[in-house]
Amino acid sequence: MEKKLNFEEIKSLIRGAVSIAETGDGIQMQRFTDAQFHVYDNNPDHQNKTRASSGMVMDFVTDAKQFTMNYQIRYGSSRIFSYFDVTVNDIPYAFQGTEDYTKEPERTLEFSLDGKENHVRIYFPCLTQIVIRDVIFHDVNMVTPVYRNKIMLAFGDSITQGYDAKHPMKAYAMTVADAFSADLYNKAIGGEKFLPALLDTPDAIDPDFITIAYGTNDWSCFPRDLIEHNVVNFFRNLNGLYSSKPVFVILPLWRKDYDRPTTSGTFESVRSFIRQTAEQYTNIHVIDGFELMPHDTALFSDGRLHPDDNGFTYMAKTLTEKLRVFLK
Repeated sequence: MEKKLNFEEIKSLIRGAVSIAETGDGIQMQRFTDAQFHVYDNNPDHQNKTRASSGMVMDFVTDAKQFTMNYQIRYGSSRIFSYFDVTVNDIPYAFQGTEDYTKEPERTLEFSLDGKENHVRIYFPCLTQIVIRDVIFHDVNMVTPVYRNKIMLAFGDSITQGYDAKHPMKAYAMTVADAFSADLYNKAIGGEKFLPALLDTPDAIDPDFITIAYGTNDWSCFPRDLIEHNVVNFFRNLNGLYSSKPVFVILPLWRKDYDRPTTSGTFESVRSFIRQTAEQYTNIHVIDGFELMPHDTALFSDGRLHPDDNGFTYMAKTLTEKLRVFLK
Protein backbone atom coordinates (compact mmCIF):
# COMPACT_ATOMS: atom_id res chain seq x y z
CA MET A 1 0.00 0.00 0.00
CA GLU A 2 0.99 3.63 -0.39
CA LYS A 3 1.57 5.78 2.67
CA LYS A 4 1.79 9.55 2.53
CA LEU A 5 3.28 10.77 5.77
CA ASN A 6 1.67 13.52 7.81
CA PHE A 7 3.65 16.33 9.40
CA GLU A 8 4.29 14.59 12.72
CA GLU A 9 5.44 11.42 10.94
CA ILE A 10 7.87 13.38 8.74
CA LYS A 11 9.11 15.33 11.75
CA SER A 12 9.87 12.09 13.61
CA LEU A 13 12.31 11.02 10.87
CA ILE A 14 14.40 14.21 10.76
CA ARG A 15 17.64 14.68 12.72
CA GLY A 16 19.85 17.76 12.97
CA ALA A 17 17.08 20.38 13.21
CA VAL A 18 16.31 22.20 16.45
CA SER A 19 12.86 23.15 15.14
CA ILE A 20 10.59 21.88 12.37
CA ALA A 21 7.49 23.75 11.25
CA GLU A 22 4.66 23.14 8.81
CA THR A 23 3.97 26.23 6.73
CA GLY A 24 1.87 27.08 3.72
CA ASP A 25 4.94 26.38 1.55
CA GLY A 26 5.80 23.03 3.10
CA ILE A 27 7.87 21.70 5.99
CA GLN A 28 10.80 23.92 6.97
CA MET A 29 13.65 22.90 9.26
CA GLN A 30 15.88 25.17 11.32
CA ARG A 31 19.32 24.30 12.73
CA PHE A 32 19.54 27.56 14.70
CA THR A 33 17.34 28.47 17.65
CA ASP A 34 15.20 31.61 17.43
CA ALA A 35 17.68 33.46 19.64
CA GLN A 36 20.60 32.39 17.45
CA PHE A 37 18.66 33.31 14.29
CA HIS A 38 18.06 36.83 15.58
CA VAL A 39 21.75 37.31 16.36
CA TYR A 40 21.98 37.81 12.60
CA ASP A 41 19.20 40.40 12.27
CA ASN A 42 21.76 42.93 11.01
CA ASN A 43 23.33 40.48 8.57
CA PRO A 44 20.65 39.25 6.13
CA ASP A 45 23.05 37.02 4.17
CA HIS A 46 24.22 35.16 7.28
CA GLN A 47 20.64 34.96 8.50
CA ASN A 48 19.61 33.34 5.22
CA LYS A 49 22.48 30.87 5.56
CA THR A 50 21.11 29.71 8.91
CA ARG A 51 18.30 28.09 6.90
CA ALA A 52 20.61 25.75 4.98
CA SER A 53 20.02 22.10 5.79
CA SER A 54 23.64 21.33 6.71
CA GLY A 55 23.86 18.39 9.11
CA MET A 56 20.26 17.30 8.60
CA VAL A 57 19.24 13.75 7.75
CA MET A 58 16.22 11.49 7.60
CA ASP A 59 16.87 8.24 9.45
CA PHE A 60 14.49 5.28 9.45
CA VAL A 61 13.89 1.57 8.89
CA THR A 62 11.29 0.58 6.32
CA ASP A 63 10.11 -2.34 4.24
CA ALA A 64 8.92 -0.03 1.44
CA LYS A 65 9.70 -0.74 -2.18
CA GLN A 66 9.96 2.91 -3.12
CA PHE A 67 10.57 6.28 -1.48
CA THR A 68 9.45 9.62 -2.93
CA MET A 69 10.03 13.10 -1.52
CA ASN A 70 8.92 16.22 -3.34
CA TYR A 71 10.81 19.29 -2.23
CA GLN A 72 11.85 22.83 -3.06
CA ILE A 73 15.41 24.18 -2.95
CA ARG A 74 16.11 27.68 -1.66
CA TYR A 75 19.14 29.83 -0.97
CA GLY A 76 21.43 28.61 1.80
CA SER A 77 24.84 29.82 0.63
CA SER A 78 26.58 31.29 -2.39
CA ARG A 79 26.67 27.80 -3.97
CA ILE A 80 23.95 26.68 -6.38
CA PHE A 81 24.65 22.93 -6.49
CA SER A 82 22.41 20.83 -4.26
CA TYR A 83 22.71 17.07 -3.75
CA PHE A 84 21.35 14.35 -1.47
CA ASP A 85 23.24 11.22 -0.42
CA VAL A 86 21.31 8.07 0.49
CA THR A 87 22.72 5.07 2.34
CA VAL A 88 20.93 1.75 2.76
CA ASN A 89 22.18 -0.43 5.59
CA ASP A 90 25.17 1.93 5.89
CA ILE A 91 26.20 1.41 2.24
CA PRO A 92 26.12 4.32 -0.24
CA TYR A 93 23.05 3.77 -2.39
CA ALA A 94 21.99 6.93 -4.24
CA PHE A 95 23.29 10.39 -5.06
CA GLN A 96 20.73 12.77 -6.53
CA GLY A 97 20.39 16.49 -7.07
CA THR A 98 21.40 19.28 -9.39
CA GLU A 99 24.35 21.48 -10.30
CA ASP A 100 22.09 24.54 -10.52
CA TYR A 101 18.95 24.58 -8.42
CA THR A 102 17.97 28.02 -9.73
CA LYS A 103 16.96 26.38 -13.02
CA GLU A 104 14.66 23.86 -11.36
CA PRO A 105 13.99 24.58 -7.67
CA GLU A 106 11.04 22.15 -7.49
CA ARG A 107 12.47 18.64 -7.49
CA THR A 108 11.84 15.03 -6.46
CA LEU A 109 14.09 12.62 -4.57
CA GLU A 110 13.06 9.11 -5.53
CA PHE A 111 14.61 5.67 -5.22
CA SER A 112 13.53 2.03 -5.16
CA LEU A 113 14.16 -0.57 -2.45
CA ASP A 114 13.79 -4.36 -2.29
CA GLY A 115 10.83 -4.49 0.09
CA LYS A 116 12.85 -6.04 2.91
CA GLU A 117 13.52 -4.23 6.19
CA ASN A 118 16.22 -1.70 5.33
CA HIS A 119 17.90 1.02 7.35
CA VAL A 120 17.76 4.15 5.19
CA ARG A 121 19.64 7.34 5.92
CA ILE A 122 19.10 10.39 3.70
CA TYR A 123 21.71 13.17 3.95
CA PHE A 124 20.40 16.64 3.09
CA PRO A 125 22.44 19.20 1.13
CA CYS A 126 24.86 21.31 3.18
CA LEU A 127 24.63 24.54 1.23
CA THR A 128 20.99 25.01 0.27
CA GLN A 129 17.71 25.15 2.16
CA ILE A 130 15.32 22.26 1.60
CA VAL A 131 11.57 22.74 2.02
CA ILE A 132 9.74 19.41 2.06
CA ARG A 133 6.48 19.30 0.12
CA ASP A 134 5.55 15.68 0.86
CA VAL A 135 6.99 12.26 1.65
CA ILE A 136 5.46 9.08 0.24
CA PHE A 137 6.37 5.42 0.82
CA HIS A 138 5.13 2.89 -1.75
CA ASP A 139 4.28 -0.78 -1.10
CA VAL A 140 4.99 -0.33 2.57
CA ASN A 141 3.91 -1.89 5.86
CA MET A 142 6.26 -0.16 8.29
CA VAL A 143 8.32 3.01 8.70
CA THR A 144 10.20 3.29 12.00
CA PRO A 145 12.36 6.26 13.04
CA VAL A 146 15.97 5.55 14.01
CA TYR A 147 17.53 7.50 16.88
CA ARG A 148 21.18 7.78 17.79
CA ASN A 149 22.21 8.12 21.42
CA LYS A 150 24.90 10.79 20.96
CA ILE A 151 24.83 14.39 19.78
CA MET A 152 27.63 16.36 18.16
CA LEU A 153 27.38 20.16 18.13
CA ALA A 154 29.55 21.94 15.55
CA PHE A 155 30.33 25.66 15.35
CA GLY A 156 32.32 27.11 12.49
CA ASP A 157 32.55 28.90 9.19
CA SER A 158 32.13 27.79 5.57
CA ILE A 159 34.31 24.71 5.89
CA THR A 160 32.22 23.37 8.76
CA GLN A 161 28.98 24.25 6.96
CA GLY A 162 30.24 22.03 4.14
CA TYR A 163 31.85 24.21 1.46
CA ASP A 164 32.53 22.57 -1.00
CA ALA A 165 31.29 19.03 -0.45
CA LYS A 166 28.93 17.93 -3.20
CA HIS A 167 28.34 14.71 -1.26
CA PRO A 168 26.83 15.93 2.05
CA MET A 169 27.85 12.73 3.81
CA LYS A 170 31.50 13.58 3.04
CA ALA A 171 31.50 17.03 4.67
CA TYR A 172 33.89 16.64 7.58
CA ALA A 173 31.44 17.41 10.39
CA MET A 174 28.96 14.82 9.12
CA THR A 175 31.66 12.19 8.59
CA VAL A 176 32.92 12.70 12.14
CA ALA A 177 29.39 12.51 13.56
CA ASP A 178 28.81 9.26 11.67
CA ALA A 179 32.10 7.83 12.95
CA PHE A 180 30.88 8.31 16.52
CA SER A 181 27.25 7.35 15.80
CA ALA A 182 26.13 10.84 16.75
CA ASP A 183 23.43 13.07 15.34
CA LEU A 184 24.98 16.32 14.08
CA TYR A 185 23.68 19.78 14.88
CA ASN A 186 25.61 22.11 12.63
CA LYS A 187 25.76 25.83 13.55
CA ALA A 188 28.29 26.81 10.90
CA ILE A 189 27.85 29.65 8.42
CA GLY A 190 29.97 30.51 5.41
CA GLY A 191 31.97 33.66 6.07
CA GLU A 192 31.49 33.52 9.85
CA LYS A 193 33.98 34.53 12.52
CA PHE A 194 34.14 34.08 16.30
CA LEU A 195 30.78 35.49 17.43
CA PRO A 196 30.28 35.51 21.22
CA ALA A 197 26.58 36.41 20.93
CA LEU A 198 25.90 33.01 19.37
CA LEU A 199 26.52 31.57 22.84
CA ASP A 200 24.53 34.09 24.86
CA THR A 201 21.74 31.55 25.45
CA PRO A 202 21.59 27.75 25.78
CA ASP A 203 20.94 25.69 22.69
CA ALA A 204 17.88 23.54 22.16
CA ILE A 205 19.94 20.35 22.42
CA ASP A 206 22.33 18.85 24.96
CA PRO A 207 25.51 17.78 23.12
CA ASP A 208 27.84 14.97 24.07
CA PHE A 209 30.77 16.73 22.41
CA ILE A 210 31.42 19.98 20.57
CA THR A 211 33.72 21.12 17.78
CA ILE A 212 34.76 24.74 17.16
CA ALA A 213 36.42 25.83 13.89
CA TYR A 214 36.76 29.56 13.30
CA GLY A 215 39.65 31.91 12.64
CA THR A 216 40.44 31.95 8.94
CA ASN A 217 37.85 34.66 8.22
CA ASP A 218 38.79 36.59 11.37
CA TRP A 219 42.39 36.76 10.13
CA SER A 220 41.23 37.84 6.65
CA CYS A 221 38.76 40.52 7.71
CA PHE A 222 39.23 41.87 11.24
CA PRO A 223 41.88 43.96 13.03
CA ARG A 224 43.82 42.17 15.75
CA ASP A 225 42.16 43.86 18.72
CA LEU A 226 38.68 42.86 17.53
CA ILE A 227 39.81 39.28 16.90
CA GLU A 228 41.24 38.98 20.39
CA HIS A 229 38.12 40.49 21.96
CA ASN A 230 35.84 38.08 20.09
CA VAL A 231 37.97 35.00 20.74
CA VAL A 232 38.24 35.68 24.48
CA ASN A 233 34.53 36.34 24.88
CA PHE A 234 33.48 33.42 22.68
CA PHE A 235 35.35 30.94 24.88
CA ARG A 236 34.13 32.64 28.03
CA ASN A 237 30.52 32.24 26.86
CA LEU A 238 31.20 28.69 25.71
CA ASN A 239 32.55 27.79 29.13
CA GLY A 240 29.48 29.27 30.78
CA LEU A 241 27.25 26.89 28.84
CA TYR A 242 29.38 23.79 28.32
CA SER A 243 32.10 23.59 30.97
CA SER A 244 31.38 19.90 31.56
CA LYS A 245 31.43 18.92 27.87
CA PRO A 246 34.45 17.82 25.85
CA VAL A 247 35.22 20.55 23.33
CA PHE A 248 37.58 20.25 20.37
CA VAL A 249 38.95 23.44 18.87
CA ILE A 250 40.20 23.00 15.31
CA LEU A 251 42.75 25.67 14.48
CA PRO A 252 42.39 27.13 10.95
CA LEU A 253 43.36 24.80 8.13
CA TRP A 254 46.21 25.46 5.75
CA ARG A 255 45.20 27.85 3.00
CA LYS A 256 47.23 28.72 -0.08
CA ASP A 257 47.48 32.43 0.77
CA TYR A 258 48.24 32.01 4.49
CA ASP A 259 51.49 33.97 4.18
CA ARG A 260 49.94 37.16 2.79
CA PRO A 261 49.87 40.19 5.13
CA THR A 262 46.65 41.32 6.81
CA THR A 263 45.89 43.97 9.44
CA SER A 264 45.55 41.23 12.06
CA GLY A 265 49.13 40.01 11.81
CA THR A 266 50.40 36.70 10.52
CA PHE A 267 48.12 33.73 10.06
CA GLU A 268 50.19 31.77 12.56
CA SER A 269 49.93 34.50 15.20
CA VAL A 270 46.13 34.37 15.01
CA ARG A 271 46.18 30.58 15.22
CA SER A 272 48.47 30.83 18.24
CA PHE A 273 46.18 33.29 20.01
CA ILE A 274 43.20 30.98 19.50
CA ARG A 275 45.24 28.07 20.89
CA GLN A 276 46.45 29.99 23.94
CA THR A 277 42.94 31.21 24.76
CA ALA A 278 41.30 27.81 24.32
CA GLU A 279 43.91 25.97 26.35
CA GLN A 280 42.99 27.98 29.44
CA TYR A 281 39.93 25.71 29.80
CA THR A 282 40.44 22.17 31.06
CA ASN A 283 37.63 20.64 28.97
CA ILE A 284 38.97 22.03 25.69
CA HIS A 285 41.38 20.12 23.44
CA VAL A 286 43.13 21.93 20.58
CA ILE A 287 43.71 20.24 17.22
CA ASP A 288 46.05 21.79 14.65
CA GLY A 289 44.19 22.19 11.36
CA PHE A 290 47.49 22.20 9.46
CA GLU A 291 47.85 18.50 10.35
CA LEU A 292 44.46 17.37 9.07
CA MET A 293 45.04 17.19 5.32
CA PRO A 294 47.85 17.55 2.79
CA HIS A 295 48.77 21.10 1.77
CA ASP A 296 47.82 20.28 -1.82
CA THR A 297 45.74 22.73 -3.84
CA ALA A 298 44.28 19.80 -5.80
CA LEU A 299 42.27 18.89 -2.67
CA PHE A 300 40.56 22.30 -2.57
CA SER A 301 37.60 23.11 -4.81
CA ASP A 302 38.82 26.67 -5.33
CA GLY A 303 42.50 25.76 -5.23
CA ARG A 304 43.16 27.67 -2.04
CA LEU A 305 40.61 27.50 0.82
CA HIS A 306 37.60 25.17 0.64
CA PRO A 307 38.17 21.39 0.57
CA ASP A 308 36.41 19.34 -2.08
CA ASP A 309 35.03 15.85 -1.43
CA ASN A 310 38.52 14.32 -1.56
CA GLY A 311 39.94 16.98 0.72
CA PHE A 312 37.16 16.45 3.23
CA THR A 313 37.83 12.71 3.16
CA TYR A 314 41.43 13.32 4.24
CA MET A 315 40.38 15.88 6.84
CA ALA A 316 37.63 13.77 8.39
CA LYS A 317 39.78 10.62 8.61
CA THR A 318 42.61 12.41 10.40
CA LEU A 319 40.28 14.37 12.66
CA THR A 320 38.36 11.24 13.64
CA GLU A 321 41.61 9.51 14.61
CA LYS A 322 42.56 12.45 16.83
CA LEU A 323 39.12 12.58 18.47
CA ARG A 324 39.18 8.85 19.24
CA VAL A 325 41.93 9.53 21.77
CA PHE A 326 39.30 11.36 23.85
CA LEU A 327 35.95 9.89 22.70
CA LYS A 328 34.79 6.30 22.70
